[in-house]
Amino acid sequence: MAKDTYYFTHDYNARNDLKMAVLRENYGMEGVGIYWCLVEMLYEEGGYLNVDDLDDIAKTLRTNTTVLRNIVDSKLFKIEENRVYSGAVLERLKKREEKSQKARQSILKRYERNTNVYERIPTNTIKGKESKVNNIYSVGFSLFWEKYPKKLAKRDAEKAFAKIAPDEKLLGIILTALEIWKQSEDWIKENGKYIPYPATWLNGRRWEDEIKTSILKRNIHDVD
Repeated sequence: MAKDTYYFTHDYNARNDLKMAVLRENYGMEGVGIYWCLVEMLYEEGGYLNVDDLDDIAKTLRTNTTVLRNIVDSKLFKIEENRVYSGAVLERLKKREEKSQKARQSILKRYERNTNVYERIPTNTIKGKESKVNNIYSVGFSLFWEKYPKKLAKRDAEKAFAKIAPDEKLLGIILTALEIWKQSEDWIKENGKYIPYPATWLNGRRWEDEIKTSILKRNIHDVD
C-alpha cells in the first residue's frame, strides 16, 4: 500500500508575515523554499528533525549548509534536546491524531451496529444449505449496493463481491468503512466525481485504507 499522503495549507498572504519577510530579505526565495521543505519534513517525521541530520538535509535540498542552519536557528523554528521542531506543526499533528482516533472509534461503534447484519435475512426464504449460502451473499451484496453511492457496472461489482465472499464480520466492516468513505473529502468534492466504481473499490480492498476526512489547515502566524 502506498505511503499515506497528507496536506496542509497556509495563508495566501503568508509572504507578508514579518518572520517570513525577514527570511526573504536575508535569503531570498531560496530561503522561503528551504523553510517550506523543512516544514514538510517535520510533518513526515512526526514533528521533529535531528540536529545531527541537518548537513545531510542540506545536501538533499542542494543548498548551502550554513544557510539551512541559519534558517533553522531563526524564530521560525525551535531547537530543544538536539531536535528541531515547530510548535504549530506539533499542534496540528496532535489534532490530526485526535481526529484519526475519533474516526477509529466511530468505525468500531458502527461495526458493532452492523455486526449482526446477516441476522436480518428472512429465514423463510432460505431452503437448504446451498440456498442459504447463496442467499447470504445475495443479501450481503444487496446491502452493499444499496449503500454505495455510484451505482455503475453492477455485474462487475457482483463478481468482485463474490470473490471476496465476506462473512458476517467482514461485511459489517465493509459497510461501516463505506459509510465513513461517503463522508470523505475525495468522495464529496465536485459532486462525487472521484468516487470509484464499486468493483474498483471492492477489488482494491479500500475499506482497509486510512481515510482522510479533513485537510490540515495551516496558519503561518501560528509558526513559533
